[in-house]
This record gives sequence, structure tokens and C-alpha cells, in this order.
Amino acid sequence: ERNPWYTFKYTLDVHSLPKKAFLKYLGECCGETRDRDLLKYFASKEGSSDLNEMIYTPGLTLLELLDLFPSCNPGLAGLLQFLPRLTPRYYSVSRITEQGIKFVFNIITNKRNPTSPVLCVDTTA
Repeated sequence: ERNPWYTFKYTLDVHSLPKKAFLKYLGECCGETRDRDLLKYFASKEGSSDLNEMIYTPGLTLLELLDLFPSCNPGLAGLLQFLPRLTPRYYSVSRITEQGIKFVFNIITNKRNPTSPVLCVDTTA
């Protein structure tokens, strides 16, 4: 069954850096004037250097922006419009048996805790 949870988990990249048009949209979704004005400033030509310093350099994603701007409440349709689609991931087949195929995906490094890498493994029957 396809539902919003499935869409966010398997088809949308919520970990990508937001583009300026997306920041402008997020600003329009804010209830607080401060949040709205700051997001729109980041999306403007004048806010480019601050955008790089405060969002792009630290690698802030949508989830972190929503924490920083609590009055931002974007709708599902807008998120579907602006979030990039997940791209295919590189993987290796590690084992093929009669019971199924085992894939090993990339090792993902947690930006917030780089000492705790995660090896993504999936077993498909």
C-alpha cells in the first residue's frame, strides 16, 4: 500500500540540501514572522553568503530545518514538489542461495556521529 510514510521512506530524499526555491516555499509555510522572513532571506540573492555559511556548510537537511523553524508546517503536496527523488544506490550481491539473495549497500556515515557507521544490508527472497 502506498501512503505518505512509504513515499518519504522509499522515494523522497529528505537528507538532501534544500534549494533556494524550496527554502522560499518553506518560508511561506511558517506561522511565525521571524521564521518566514529568515527562510525567505536565505532564498534571496542578498542571503546567499549566509545560506552557504548557515545551511549548506553544516549540511542542514529538511528535518533539521523543521527543528530550527518550529512554526514551519509544509504541506505534503509542496514536499512532493520540492524534495528530490531518491537516486539508485550502489550495491553488491554478497551471497546467492536457494533461500534468496543478500545485498550489501554502501556504508553510511552519520554526520552527527561519524564514529558510528551503519552497514546497510538487505536480504531479498
